[in-house]
Amino acid sequence: ASSADFDITIDAVEMSYKIKNLDELIILSFDSDFLTVLNHLQVKDIDVVGMAYGQDRPAKAFRRLVDRVIEKEEFDIAMRYVRPRRG
Repeated sequence: ASSADFDITIDAVEMSYKIKNLDELIILSFDSDFLTVLNHLQVKDIDVVGMAYGQDRPAKAFRRLVDRVIEKEEFDIAMRYVRPRRG
């Protein structure tokens, strides 16, 4: 796990305690290191949206655990969108 993983995990857990009525958290990562924090958020009745990629065991576990899935391939397509210039 990288230091960024730890930072994201700490931020997510802190938000789950500090923000009243937090009902959804989006984690744009498909790193299996986040499975524990996703479970923690759901125990606190917070919906989790997560990114998934591939068909390996961690990806399948991620898909089972999150409330909604953003497939990496779909995210990549959306990120290539370029807004047309006006006028």
